[in-house]
Formats: sequence, structure tokens, C-alpha cells
Amino acid sequence: MGWMRESVVWYSQMLTPKIGEKKLNQYLKKFRYGNQDLSGGLLNSWLTPAPFINEKPNNTLKISAYEQIDFMKKLWGNTLPVGVRARDLTKKLTYLETSPNGTILNGKTGSGFMQGSPRRLGWFVSHIQKGNEEYLSVLTFTDKEPFEKALFAGLQAKEISLEIFKENDIW
Repeated sequence: MGWMRESVVWYSQMLTPKIGEKKLNQYLKKFRYGNQDLSGGLLNSWLTPAPFINEKPNNTLKISAYEQIDFMKKLWGNTLPVGVRARDLTKKLTYLETSPNGTILNGKTGSGFMQGSPRRLGWFVSHIQKGNEEYLSVLTFTDKEPFEKALFAGLQAKEISLEIFKENDIW
């Protein structure tokens, strides 16, 4: 389950062909997930190409921060059109950590690059539960200038989110 927590791309690329394009397209439509466009291929339509790789971009699947929140509302509100087992497994797969005060964090990072640029693109979508209170959050950013370090932008988005949660006594 660490593959989801660590955003292991090669493992996700191993799984998607096993699910198949037809079934993935059905899920995207049923979930109303972003623009539902897998025309860039099963292995890459959801990835942004690294600027140092000389390849044509084929990241056709797009989802906005607002659409990510809508998806999370359905998942955590138990209204996503999937079975109970699939829903519960997804929640389990997205578990990240529990704070010292008992706040539970589920989420998913994402990292990439702005098209044709060495500027990073990072996001973190999360569900936070503190007692009976629940919060959904999405943080996205792009670098203003090319970033010199090798830090994945998604990890940085998670760190920024945790700081905001701490400042607001959520974490």
C-alpha cells in the first residue's frame, strides 16, 4: 500500500493496463472525474512530462482543484458510485498518518512540471479528521522560477498543507 502513499508512478503504470482502458473510462465517466480524457494513453495521460525528457506531452487527463474536492466529498460522504469494499479500501490506501493529538490524515500528493518548463507543479488533496470534525483540502502550486532542488513538488505541497493545518489548530 506504500505505492499510493509514496506516489510510485511505475507501480501505477503497472496497474492501469490490468484494469484496462474500457473499465477506466467507465470509472472516469461514472465519477465525473475531471475532463475524463484518457486519449494520451493508459500509462501517461495522467502525467506531466519532465522538461529534460524530449517527448511530446500526452497528459490529457486534467482535473481542477474544485473537481478534486468534489471527488473527495463523494468518497468521504460515501456517495461515490462504488461498492463498500472498494470505497473502504480506497480510504485505507490513502491513509498517511495520525498526528500526536489524534488527527487522522488521508491524502494524495502529485508532482509534475508546467508544460515545456522546468517549473514544478505540485498538489496535495486531503481529508483530515479531528474527532467529529472533518475537513477536505486541496493545495496546488507552481514555481515562479525553475526549482534547483530535487524535491518533488507534491511532497512540498503536503508540507505546506500541514503547516496551514497546524496554524489553524487542525493538525
